[in-house]
Amino acid sequence: MKKKVIVLGATGHLGAYTVDYLKDNFWVKGEGYQYTKKEIDYQKLGQKDDLLWTYEEYFNYQQMHELEEEKARRENIKIQIELHQSTKMQQDMLKKNKKLEEMSEHDALTGLLNRYSINKYCDRVFNEACKKQTNYLVILIDIDYFKQYNDTYGHIEGDKCISIVAKKMEELAGDKLMTIRYGGDEFMITGMNMDDESVYKFTKLLKEEIENLKIEHSENKVSDYVTITQGVVNLIPKRRDDTLVDFIHMADLALYKVKRNVRNSIGFYEDIDD
Repeated sequence: MKKKVIVLGATGHLGAYTVDYLKDNFWVKGEGYQYTKKEIDYQKLGQKDDLLWTYEEYFNYQQMHELEEEKARRENIKIQIELHQSTKMQQDMLKKNKKLEEMSEHDALTGLLNRYSINKYCDRVFNEACKKQTNYLVILIDIDYFKQYNDTYGHIEGDKCISIVAKKMEELAGDKLMTIRYGGDEFMITGMNMDDESVYKFTKLLKEEIENLKIEHSENKVSDYVTITQGVVNLIPKRRDDTLVDFIHMADLALYKVKRNVRNSIGFYEDIDD
């Protein structure tokens, strides 16, 4: 009896051949060679040049192989989906963290940077001024008699006043200077590489433009409108131990000194060498 079988070579080549007879449940070649079960198992592992299978055995194997491939494909798709979901979760987390970081660094009312962002942004500019040995500017600004403004017009109007003043300050400061809401009705404007004349012109313009907003303030003792008082320091960081905090402290001293004398004015810190 002859029967056609599938021949699978060790190199993966497929072909259909005729063998002569069946003996002990194995199809054998015409020259009488019989493959034992052990030899066929070896052949499946690629140990022999040729492997003889009946059609039934081959298609059973092929079906099993296709099922394994489909299982592997599905597993791969599952892994890809999980990786995509993991990547998306990481991206969403980064976006949320960035938003939270921005929220923590910016004032909710005015949108300006807040005092907690000073170390991150201002230290870099201050260090650059130290390195280049150029002037570093700090202006601390108070809205005059703001407590009385809140008491008279209410906190909602007080918030509106702060927002309007902040917007004007940021507009005048432009990209060259950084405007920060330092706390309450106090602001800080800072930057580097401005000469004294430019600083004087800028602070004078700031004073005039805020008053020209014409925000009514009946309790202001120096004007009928909202005004500001400024404390200014504009120096080259000379001493090795000079820090940004030192410059803020100097501007604060200048602001305190000028406020004791008259509001709606500008006070400059005079550097005194140790």
